[in-house]
Amino acid sequence: MGQEGDRQKQRLEQVQAVQMGNLDEEALSFSGMSGLDRRRSDNLDRKKKDGFDLLIQLNEVNEYLAKLDAMIAEIQARIDELLVERQTAELAAQEAFDRMHELEDLLSNIHDGISADESKRLTDLLGVDPKTIRIEELTILLEEEIRSSRQTGLDMTDEAEKLKTEIEMERDAIKALKDQREDYENANTPEERQIIETALSGRYSQDEADFHEEVTFGAVPLPP
Repeated sequence: MGQEGDRQKQRLEQVQAVQMGNLDEEALSFSGMSGLDRRRSDNLDRKKKDGFDLLIQLNEVNEYLAKLDAMIAEIQARIDELLVERQTAELAAQEAFDRMHELEDLLSNIHDGISADESKRLTDLLGVDPKTIRIEELTILLEEEIRSSRQTGLDMTDEAEKLKTEIEMERDAIKALKDQREDYENANTPEERQIIETALSGRYSQDEADFHEEVTFGAVPLPP
C-alpha cells in the first residue's frame, strides 16, 4: 500500500474514532498530517485565537460603556434632584416676597383704621390679634416681619441662582461624558480607547469618589 496509503488509513481510523466518541478531536496526531494539513491547522488555530481575542475585547468595551452609561444616569439623576430643589427655592422666594408686599400694604392702611378683613389677615400673618396691642406695637411688629420676609426672599433667590449654576455645570459634565462615550464606542484600536480612558480619568478628582462609582478598565482607573 505504501507510506501514503498507510497515512491515509491512519487518518481515516482517527476520524472514525472521533466520530465514534473514542478519540477527542484535539488528540488527532499532528505528525500524521501533511505539510498542507499542518498549515491549514495553524491558520485555523490563529483564526480561532484572533476571534477569541476579539470577543474578549468586545466584552471589555461593552462593560466599559455600561459603566459610563451608569455614570451618565447618576449625573442625570443628580440634575433631576437639583431641578426640584431649585423650583422649591424659587417658590419659597416668591412666597416670601408676596408676604412682604401684603404686609407693606397692611402697614400703610392701619393708621386709617383696620377693617374686619384686615384684622383677620393680620392675625393670620402675625399670629397676633391687632385689637389686643397698640398701633405703635403693631407698626413695629409689621416692620420686623417685612424685613424678615424680604431677607427670606433674597436668601431663597440666591439659593435658586446657586442651584441654577450647579445644574448648568452638571449638564456640561454630562454632555462631555456623552461625547467621550461616543468617541470611545467609535474608537477603532485599543490605543485610541486607552487615550480616551486616560482623558476620562483626568476629568474627575478623587474628592468626588463619594459621588461617582470607581470604574476600572484593565489596569486603567476610570472616573471615580
